[in-house]
Amino acid sequence: MREETIRFALCETFEQAAIWRALRPGECQSAEAVEHFRRLIATVGQVDDELLLAYAELWEGEADRLAHRELLKALGLDYQPASASEFVARFVAERTGTIPTASP
Repeated sequence: MREETIRFALCETFEQAAIWRALRPGECQSAEAVEHFRRLIATVGQVDDELLLAYAELWEGEADRLAHRELLKALGLDYQPASASEFVARFVAERTGTIPTASP
């Protein structure tokens, strides 16, 4: 149940970021970034549960929230993950220095 709540929040985060990008039409890559966010939303359901929980645990400090915001700003422009899993794994790796592995 908790994982579904986190997935919903991640979808909402990507959706809000897509709206923010859409409101910046002067940036030549905004439309591409919006489409990239839409593709990420479509893959949120594939994020491994353990990775998703590790991602959610990193919301305690202001530094983590700021790092997340910066990664979102780069998304679709300087950084183009292939999936929501890749985005979540990168955030976890940047904040902890490791990427959690899924259980066998």
